[in-house]
Amino acid sequence: MTHFPTQTIEVQGHSITYFQNCSTGKPVVFLHGNSLSSASFIKQFAASWAQGYRLIAFEMIGHGTSLPASDPDDIGTCTL
Repeated sequence: MTHFPTQTIEVQGHSITYFQNCSTGKPVVFLHGNSLSSASFIKQFAASWAQGYRLIAFEMIGHGTSLPASDPDDIGTCTL
């Protein structure tokens, strides 16, 4: 399995983890569902079609390696 190092950004006071491939093509952003993580997209990152695109997979607040929200009401109001 291909490994992509995780990176972190701050969005409206929340620490959000993401990983991306090294391509410079058009961006494709993957957002996982509730109770999942960006690990759900590993097979898409390894697919042959993905080589021409910049793939980015975010961890939603409180999922995967992203930190939980200090106030659960903030989860629905954070915009990327």
